[in-house]
Amino acid sequence: MTEKINKFILHPQHHPFAYTILLWLYYFLLFGRFGIRAMPYTGFIFGGLLPGGISFIYLYTKRTASGKKLSLRDLLIILGCVLYTETAMLLYSLLPLDSITVSYCPFVPFFYFLLPCAVLTVYLIVRRRMTVKKLTGILFIAALVMHIFYVQYSDFSFTQWDFGGGVTANGEGHSGYIGYIYYHLIPYQGDPRDYWQFYHPPLHYYICALFLRVQTFFGVTLQTAVFNLQYLTTLYAMLTIVTAYLTAKRIGLRGIPLFISFLIIAFSPAFLFIGACINNDMLSVLFMCLALYEAILWRRTHRLCNILLTALFFGLGMFTKLSVWLVAVPIAIIFISELIKAMKNKKSFGRLFGQMWVFLGVAAPLSFYWSLRNLFRFGVPIGYIPVSNTPMQRIYEDTAKRLFDYDPAQFLWPLREPQGFGEHQIYNPMIALIKSSVSNFDNDDEFVRMFFGIDKALLFIGVALCAVSFILMIYALFRSKRPDAAVRFSLIAFYSATLISYLFFCIKYPDACTENIRYASPVIMVSAYFTGFALQNLRSTGKRLSSAVYGSTVALVTAFAVVSFITVFLFGCYVVFIVNTV
Repeated sequence: MTEKINKFILHPQHHPFAYTILLWLYYFLLFGRFGIRAMPYTGFIFGGLLPGGISFIYLYTKRTASGKKLSLRDLLIILGCVLYTETAMLLYSLLPLDSITVSYCPFVPFFYFLLPCAVLTVYLIVRRRMTVKKLTGILFIAALVMHIFYVQYSDFSFTQWDFGGGVTANGEGHSGYIGYIYYHLIPYQGDPRDYWQFYHPPLHYYICALFLRVQTFFGVTLQTAVFNLQYLTTLYAMLTIVTAYLTAKRIGLRGIPLFISFLIIAFSPAFLFIGACINNDMLSVLFMCLALYEAILWRRTHRLCNILLTALFFGLGMFTKLSVWLVAVPIAIIFISELIKAMKNKKSFGRLFGQMWVFLGVAAPLSFYWSLRNLFRFGVPIGYIPVSNTPMQRIYEDTAKRLFDYDPAQFLWPLREPQGFGEHQIYNPMIALIKSSVSNFDNDDEFVRMFFGIDKALLFIGVALCAVSFILMIYALFRSKRPDAAVRFSLIAFYSATLISYLFFCIKYPDACTENIRYASPVIMVSAYFTGFALQNLRSTGKRLSSAVYGSTVALVTAFAVVSFITVFLFGCYVVFIVNTV
């Protein structure tokens, strides 16, 4: 037991999900919004005990595992962690920004986490101990900081989709849904069409209501607790990045190509925007990624626990949002391919076929309960989606123009709402998909437009990366030996099903709000995987042209990650130092 505990503490790379949650919790407990009167005092105590205790446990475990005792140097390191955190907590308490939700300057936690990352990076480079795996871990922390920094400085209303009027006992929208469960402890028992957005399955809203109750139990005001829901969806985003990275490793990506696929996903503004919304999009994407990951694991092991987890994650995903059915496409292909391979062995075939029924036994009740409940009790059609009644959202161009008109003018401006309205309306769903994945930083102030020319740089780099990734995906399909045929076909089927579903959705509901990356975000991950496989193949050929394409792609992805990070930082500077001081 002691060895397992020591392994857990000393080797965080073996427990990425647990350490992601712990790192998020550390960030939230130190720098979340609480608004409790005693917080300035308890914060200093907590800010000393938490880093001091963590550093002590780590160093004590490391020394005892090697048969040594804590040294004076170790004690100085622990003291340094305490003093460093206390200084940050002092600065944080002295720089208030918003008296309503009791927020403080987001630059304090931003630099609190980034400075140690920068020091560690320099140290590893100077000592020649830097590896791709270590750099990935450091940049993952930077991605987490970028996500929470964006949440901390953004206007709450700016980051939401279909929010509603607030968390109340009888409100509408996503906030009203959360509020109904928060006050009544059960979902609305009438026809879900009576309230806007109540047609969604309730899992995400249950989790949010529970998170609110935990906070208010400890004295946090409800308004502040609602803002903190963004921390919860940010956690989903970070767990999605971890899952996508582990999936990339499992299907055969290694070294620099694995690192490049990680950069595309971790620093994609799409997950930044989706992760800042308190709706159910981010949790549904997380469950899709987890279900696919477990299915790929099952393909290798054929263990019952893996197929049970696949079923559980798929079912919970469907109990979060019905669009999770899309991941059933690659999962079905993986299942069928394994059954075909096992047909020559009756015993093996029977065992796998039995596991398919186990999958259905777990996934089906979770997947169909909410839809069948609403169908039989209230006559709500399966797959029901309400029609928008907002005239300004409506797109009036005909279907042919929307699908085939790629007027470059639609790429020329980054917008706060990527679809745009009026003369700036983007009617092509594919252009809107690309733009909404990288562009959400624009402001009406002309001075700010000039100051934030970097948002246009991010837009154009993002468009270039989309084009390059698509070309490399086609290249990898025909030239790369990895992944094997079954996984390759399942990923392409997932990519195609997601895009086709998105296009049908946009045509059936011709509104600006439907043209958004949040309805098709899995394509980013699949594109990142195939970009990595293409790079692996290009590197192995040894040809000059292949080396040039390889180097150019690595440079483009690196620029994408760097510019994405800088854009988030600069827009934060604008919000904190200009908007909040006017």
